[in-house]
Formats: sequence, C-alpha cells, structure tokens
Amino acid sequence: MNRELKELDIDLIDPDPENPRIIESLKTFNIEPNRENILNVLRNAPGGDGPGISELEKSIIATEGILDPIILRPEGDRYLCIEGNTRLAIYNKNHERYPDIPFWKKIPAVIYKDIDDPMLEMIRLGAHFVGKKEWSLYAKGAYISNMIKNNAKTFPEIVEVIGGTPSKLESLLQAYDDFNEYFAPLFTGTNEAEGGRPNEKEMSKFVNANTGSVSAALETFIDENPKLQFAKWIKQGKIESAADDVRKIPTVLNNDVSREAFLSDKNLKIKDALKLIPRDTSSGSVKLSDANISLLADQLKLKIGDTTIEELNKEDSEDLDSLLMLNLDLNQFLDHIDTD
Repeated sequence: MNRELKELDIDLIDPDPENPRIIESLKTFNIEPNRENILNVLRNAPGGDGPGISELEKSIIATEGILDPIILRPEGDRYLCIEGNTRLAIYNKNHERYPDIPFWKKIPAVIYKDIDDPMLEMIRLGAHFVGKKEWSLYAKGAYISNMIKNNAKTFPEIVEVIGGTPSKLESLLQAYDDFNEYFAPLFTGTNEAEGGRPNEKEMSKFVNANTGSVSAALETFIDENPKLQFAKWIKQGKIESAADDVRKIPTVLNNDVSREAFLSDKNLKIKDALKLIPRDTSSGSVKLSDANISLLADQLKLKIGDTTIEELNKEDSEDLDSLLMLNLDLNQFLDHIDTD
C-alpha cells in the first residue's frame, strides 16, 4: 500500500461528509454538506463516549501537536479526511482564530495514495470500532447501517473486521433503528441541552433492551407497541441506567404489585418500583458457590457501591486488581456470547 507521511496545509483538506458524528445533524437540519458547514457541525458535535472536542483541543495544545496523524486520501488536487475529522476541525478553528501562528496552518497526515473504497471502509471500521478512537454506539449504528444500505460492505465482512458475534452487530443495528423510529420522533425541538433533541447516548438503553429476557418481558406485559412504550419511559426519566435499570425490567414486570405501580405512574422510576417487591430473605443463606449469576451480580454491585475510590486505591488493596481482572474476563466472555 503506497502511503506517505507529511505535514499538509489544512486548506487543502476536506472533512468527510459521511462521518457518522455529523451526518445525522446535516440531515436533521437540512444543512448543505460543504466544507465550512461540516467543520462547524464537528466543532459542536458531542465527543461520543470519549472526551469532547474541548478536552482534545487542550491535549493538542499541551503536546504542541497531534500524536496520531490524520489519514487522508487524494481527490484531485485536494484531500479527503478519512480519519481525524475532529482534529482537522480543531486545527481549522484555531487557524481562523490565530492566523499568524504557523503551528495551526499545517497538520501531520498519512496520505494513502492508492486506496480504494473498500479499503477506505476497512480503515474507518478499524479505527473507530476496535481502535482507541471509538465512535459512540449511535455513530457506529449509523455508519454500519449506511454501509449496508449502500452495499459498501456485506454483513459478514463487517463482522470479520470488528470482531464479536453476528448477534451483537444485529442488536446494534436494531437498536439504531429503534432509536430513530420510536425515540427520536418524541422530540420536536432543535436544542439537546433544553430537551428538544434526543440524546444519542440513550441508544445504549435500546441495545440492552434487545437482550432476550428484557425483550420477552416487554412483549409479554406491554399490550401495544412495546418499543414505543420503552422509548417513552426513557424520555420520562423512568429508565435512568442502561445497565442496571434496563436489566431489571423483567423483574419489575413479572411482579404484579411492581408492574401495576410502574405502568400506572408515569413518574415512578424503575429503581423505585423494585422497592415494592418483597425481598427474598432466603437469598441471604445461599452459599457463595451456589448463588446464580444474577444474584452474584446484584451483590457485587451493592458491594462496589459501598466502596470508596480511596479504599480501592490503597497500595495494599487487592480489590482493584481483582475488579480489573474480572472486567477483562467478562469482556472476553461477553464478546463471544450470543445475546439472542
């Protein structure tokens, strides 16, 4: 593969109009996808699950430049930014602000001179799905959905690049579709900070709702359009945690008392509905080796909640190492489990 590392004038570089961090904003507000508009949207786009643009900008200033060059593809006498659009937006903003400072005029870049469209997609997937600059779940869903619709990559090809199981990718795509079909239409404004636009980070709740037990409980106990009702719960603030609250939906819906209260009171959060369920006093006598995974997970969460960061950071504490190893083991296990 023919590639070259060099510092390039930022005025010669165009941001990627297919960047999933901004493509939905361009469509929502009917913004023309030209260079200026894309860079402006990128400046205001959330950083996904990682640091926002302000933290990244501070890091670039502190290190006097970017540590990872952006990736470009030549297009005539200009260049398309395949990876590193946010960094390009930061350089462009500061060059406009400080035109006499040469530092912001040129940006380190790797130029792939003979890259074709399939390889371009592979680079994007590798950088933002399994690399250290991961997109948010919503951005991932948007990108994969567009790739499949445009026949850029087949489903098996995408799974091969990003790893994991086909069911995890299917769950991500389903969650992306559910978010846009049921959740996004509940909002009519344009300002996310004032509650007028859907928060894309809420998509993680839709991902978890696709697991077998949660999906089955919703289908069983919600008579009409379970996914729309689930979306309304999120908007009403009844579901706060993607991990804990969504996982407890079957528990709440399977109990007559908590189900009736949760479904009839639009202000009752699921964590409060849980308190209406009589506690199983027999669980306290279960031996650790005999406890099921659900009970172990609940007890571990309670224990962690009672532990301070200072306690975990003690030099003689083995707890932090144990948690880190457990996290590694769980991630490896969940990456290969079928969640259907």
